[in-house]
Amino acid sequence: MSPPVHPLPQLESRLSLRSGIIIGPTPLPLVPNTHTNTTANRHILIRHPHYPEAGNLLLKLFAPDSPTGGLQVGYVKSVCGIIAGNATDGWLETCPDPDADANTDVDEAQALHRQQQLRINKPSHSILPPGQYFFCRPKSSIEEPYAICPCFREWQFPHHALLPD
Repeated sequence: MSPPVHPLPQLESRLSLRSGIIIGPTPLPLVPNTHTNTTANRHILIRHPHYPEAGNLLLKLFAPDSPTGGLQVGYVKSVCGIIAGNATDGWLETCPDPDADANTDVDEAQALHRQQQLRINKPSHSILPPGQYFFCRPKSSIEEPYAICPCFREWQFPHHALLPD
């Protein structure tokens, strides 16, 4: 039976002694960290546009799809659609529209312009950067917000109406 091999002799065999100085492999230079976005801020937060601000967090998704963080838009919308009862008619906005439910003197052109500024109009394969977004659906209001599926146990698989790609 041969004696066990220890890692120390293997390490010594790679080093050579010259005049009492241990010469080993040249150390690799340190590569600067180009990722300024740490894991602490690499999340996408999804909120409901018509829920009270306190405790209004539907999803917190880790966003690793790019060096600076992010997720594909189609993926985020699909996950939001599942939470919203398998909805396929939703969209993402950067902030809730306070004028949508208020009785204000906003004409249609102003409302359309504001909606175009808030709505995320990126292709499904593009990257949504980390940040806070609101998943909106038609016919949802402060008085009647769209329902969400609060836990996976209550979710029903859409056998006859699969979510689009």
